[in-house]
Amino acid sequence: MAKLFGEYLVEKGLVTAEQLVAALMEQLCSTPLVAEVVFAHKLFSVGDMMRTMAHQHRSGLDFQSAAESLDLWSPAIETAILGHMRAVRKPLGEVLVEMKVLSLDDLTSSLDSYVEACGRERDAQSA
Repeated sequence: MAKLFGEYLVEKGLVTAEQLVAALMEQLCSTPLVAEVVFAHKLFSVGDMMRTMAHQHRSGLDFQSAAESLDLWSPAIETAILGHMRAVRKPLGEVLVEMKVLSLDDLTSSLDSYVEACGRERDAQSA
């Protein structure tokens, strides 16, 4: 299995593990909560949102688990949520450049090298 891009950057010495974790935390902060996406895109009715959030509060479950236990969760809703979250999540490379850990040129050349390495690995596995 191919390394994740962040792992590749650490392995190549382009970022430290601490810088990678800080960038991943920043990336997480830019990603909306599941409940925010559900509400913003009206994937649940207001009543179902209230029921889910009350159940979440009482049970100590996360939003998705609370919705699942109330039979409100479906594969279609999960797909919609993941699509919305992916659309707004900042790419790791963008975060690393914003944090001035990598320059845009370093990011571009690192991405090119990473894609080449992944292609070589895929070719070796299929041979």
